[in-house]
Amino acid sequence: MTVAEKLVEQTGVIGEKIDITAFERVEAPYVGAYTHIGKIAAIVGLSAVVDNVAELAKDLAMQAASMGATTLSYKDFDPAFIASETEARIAVIEKENIELGRLGKTLKNVPSYISMAQLTPEVLAKAEADAKEELKAEGKPEQIWDRILPGKMERFISDNTTLDQEQCLLDQNFIKNEKISVAEYVKSYGDVSVVDFKRVTLG
Repeated sequence: MTVAEKLVEQTGVIGEKIDITAFERVEAPYVGAYTHIGKIAAIVGLSAVVDNVAELAKDLAMQAASMGATTLSYKDFDPAFIASETEARIAVIEKENIELGRLGKTLKNVPSYISMAQLTPEVLAKAEADAKEELKAEGKPEQIWDRILPGKMERFISDNTTLDQEQCLLDQNFIKNEKISVAEYVKSYGDVSVVDFKRVTLG
């Protein structure tokens, strides 16, 4: 039976015409899927078959379905898109801060960057230097800076990679354990990586 014949058969069963308007395809050594209430579905392709690969693939497909990632990594972004998004997001926050200031509320942090693609070694080095200046101004002993700096740098990166966290599957917080990223979760399974993923929605 062809797909077209199956559609005709099902049209006869349910009494309504069925058409395929689009489809997605992923080619990889292992492909897993997840469907949420028949409205959102995702398929994920993995580079290798490892122990508990079905669980890994399903978790990643669930992540893609529920968190709405549009791309795999920040490395896939076009520089022009990042630049326009940065400008737009800063403008929105600055506008919100005007209203918050008028109401006497705490202002939101205005990020300088929104993607890891913008955090060059020079930017990170300056952020670390600024953090050291803060510690010095706070009177923190220099011998304990090494214990404080990693947390400050982690916060800096988190505050300045909001686009990645929203749209990049590997850079999102893992829904089953928000203390780690999806990339870190994948790494816990050994020598395997995400080749590709697709997400489709109805409605």
